[in-house]
Amino acid sequence: MWLVELIAEIDGETIQRTYSKDHILIGRAVSNDFFLHDPRVSSLHGQLVFRDGRYFYQDLQSTNGSMVEVDGEQFVVDGIKFKEREIRDGDSLLLGDIQSPTRIHVRLFEGEAEGESKDESGKTILASRAISDFSLLSQQILDDKSLVRSLFRFQKEIHERDKAQDIYQHVALFLLNHVPNAEYVALHREETTIDSKWRQVYFTSKTKDISADLTRADVWFDEGWTQRRALLLDAEQIVGLRVAGQAAKPLRTMILSPLIQQERVIGFVEIGNTSHSIALNEHDLDLVSLITYVFSARVVNLRLIEVVREAEEKLKNENVYLKSMIRQTEDDRRLIGNSNAMQSVRRQIETVGPSELTVMILGDTGTGKEVVAQSIHKQSKRSGAIFAAVNCGTFSDTLLESELFGHVKGAFTGAIDNKKGLFEVADGGTLFLDEIGETPFHLQVKLLRALQEGEVMAVGATQPRKVNVRVICATNKNLEEEVAAGRFREDLYYRINTFPISLPPLRERPDDIELLARHFLRMYQRETKKYGNDFSPSCIQELRRSPFPGNVRHLKNEIQRALLMVEPNEPIEIRHFSPMISKPGVNGKEEKIVFNGRSLKEVLDAYEIRVIRRALENNNWNRSKTAQILGISRQAFMAKLSKFKITPDD
Repeated sequence: MWLVELIAEIDGETIQRTYSKDHILIGRAVSNDFFLHDPRVSSLHGQLVFRDGRYFYQDLQSTNGSMVEVDGEQFVVDGIKFKEREIRDGDSLLLGDIQSPTRIHVRLFEGEAEGESKDESGKTILASRAISDFSLLSQQILDDKSLVRSLFRFQKEIHERDKAQDIYQHVALFLLNHVPNAEYVALHREETTIDSKWRQVYFTSKTKDISADLTRADVWFDEGWTQRRALLLDAEQIVGLRVAGQAAKPLRTMILSPLIQQERVIGFVEIGNTSHSIALNEHDLDLVSLITYVFSARVVNLRLIEVVREAEEKLKNENVYLKSMIRQTEDDRRLIGNSNAMQSVRRQIETVGPSELTVMILGDTGTGKEVVAQSIHKQSKRSGAIFAAVNCGTFSDTLLESELFGHVKGAFTGAIDNKKGLFEVADGGTLFLDEIGETPFHLQVKLLRALQEGEVMAVGATQPRKVNVRVICATNKNLEEEVAAGRFREDLYYRINTFPISLPPLRERPDDIELLARHFLRMYQRETKKYGNDFSPSCIQELRRSPFPGNVRHLKNEIQRALLMVEPNEPIEIRHFSPMISKPGVNGKEEKIVFNGRSLKEVLDAYEIRVIRRALENNNWNRSKTAQILGISRQAFMAKLSKFKITPDD
């Protein structure tokens, strides 16, 4: 028999182990066969594998890499391009930092393996079982005809159920009933979280003294993952790693049995007790191994069912949402403009797009904030997933909460069925929150939790749901002023203001007006099938001089109106536009703007007030109609009326 001796020196301490195994794991975690307390070595760094009478070293895609030294010459083994290298007696493994690696000397020699003993890792176990080897089952199980009949019924019943919690409950109750010394049963499934690779999905106990609040025992989870065997552990091995219940009672014995799918561990069944008078034994280990074998196949099928159901539900919600967006063409979402300001915006989009940062888009109403948000989404890794958008100012408080986070049936009047919110619909994609400054103060707390923890709580629900969504926000408000006034949470403001992008109003980039005008003209010509019209040179000049208080959206609506007004094949003139464009001055004469020491903002505000007032007068002070003609939302228009204090009495 070939024996392998590994020798390493770390911080003046010599570590020496001898193995007679075909598979030797090496790394920083204590669950490895040869573990090294060295931060330069990965938790699971590499392994020695015996094959065809020879040993080979394989790097397990470690952080800092591996090399094999043969007679002073070094060879890279990275686990990708150079997957492995044969190891001979006298070779060395160089792990971690390439400048100052951890050196492991390898000796290979023939001999007989000595009896097993507990090493410094404390991993010697009372007993273990391969969960598929039924030849080792105790005769006591085979002779118990009642137990055999119960096992057949158990297998039949769990395959007839298709709800996870029902199956988990059935497995746990069966174990508590047939393993008399077990005080609790915990079921764990592979689902990596912040602090563990495994998530507890079910727990039950015989007494209230033992609760689901078990301390971590990842070292033994790792051991079960490595050995692919059920383990029976005693109090000495578990001490300091596992306690059960509110009183932190130490366990006396514990069985940990892995759920295996094609040599891959996908979960664990755990039972244990705290009694000093009784203990779990090898007969219990045999029974748990058998139950785990039956349960493993069902967990695989159950997970497939869950994946299909989740995919179907997500597809259903995405289809509903996409149908509401179908009228928006891809051409309408292009970012148009060659001015310096727009070139700067494009560079910022290219910078932040591939990242996962939360973006805040700042700009006046109608400047194209949603188009920028869509451009960021297309530049990201989520471009193949859904892009969802919502204007936070267009819903009442209750409806906005339901729109964002969903609701359960009966949560409020009219909630006749469960509904997923946009955070869940956009799971894996991007959610655009337009006019986030309009979000009610009490909803800002839920929004902050969704951004920080990735958790959403539907209206009327009792349990949160995890989501993976990139959020892009936009506002035309000064959020710093809103924070100072107590209308917007300071912590939420700093959370969403990670990467701000400011969009200039259209009046500050007149060079882009002609490009935008021609873009919208082509778009509406395709839509109306009315070709042959183009702008006259004088019309373009007049458009460049217009301030367009409604910005790009205002220009877009004006182009649509002009195309409707112009005759076929006739040049589009300024007279085909609305009066606020074609007759901006009094009695059709252009007003001369006198600064008189005023700032540019004061002059533009005064001009915007005159345009808004004239539009209101032309429409008999019908606010909704005037907002539509100006190309801005009614809510944004009402905000301008309030800001400028415009009333019919003035």
